[in-house]
Amino acid sequence: MHQIADWLGNLGMPEYALRFAEKRIDFSVLPDLTDQNLGKLGVVLGDRRKILRAIIASLMLIAIAGTAVAGALEDGYSALNEGDYTTALQLFRPLANEGNVAALKAIAIINDYCLHADKGNGLAQFSLGFIYERGLGLPQDYVRAHMWFSLAAAQGTKGAAEWRERLAARMSPAQITEAQKLTSEWKPKP
Repeated sequence: MHQIADWLGNLGMPEYALRFAEKRIDFSVLPDLTDQNLGKLGVVLGDRRKILRAIIASLMLIAIAGTAVAGALEDGYSALNEGDYTTALQLFRPLANEGNVAALKAIAIINDYCLHADKGNGLAQFSLGFIYERGLGLPQDYVRAHMWFSLAAAQGTKGAAEWRERLAARMSPAQITEAQKLTSEWKPKP
């Protein structure tokens, strides 16, 4: 509740902090407050308008920041899918430092699986197939999952061919063709 008190103080209305605390109004409730709600709390008309404008401004900033984070995540996923792990890590690290769970998961996947899979490690390739198929830490992508299962199967990794076939039953012919193309173009990295 101290955060709400600070926020109200920054708006020049610290006198309302106790009323907000008594009604358990915190930041999670602010977007739902109406002029009528504020009136029942005893907030005078002019201050109600200021509070509502401040709430709208805060929501807009959150939306803009969320869009920027989403853009950086999407760019990071694109770099990851292109095998450009250096760029992906550069995009994910600032987000991870801010506590973004999706970015933290992506970094862990790059470090634990991608680097090894790209060198031809069949178990890492199989694991990436499973990660992409299930959408575990990365966006679900059947085409990439099929590619990684195929590469793992070519390495003789037990179960990879079976997982690929089960997945193929849920894919369109175009997706399978794309996955086969990616598989045939894939080359191990030194």
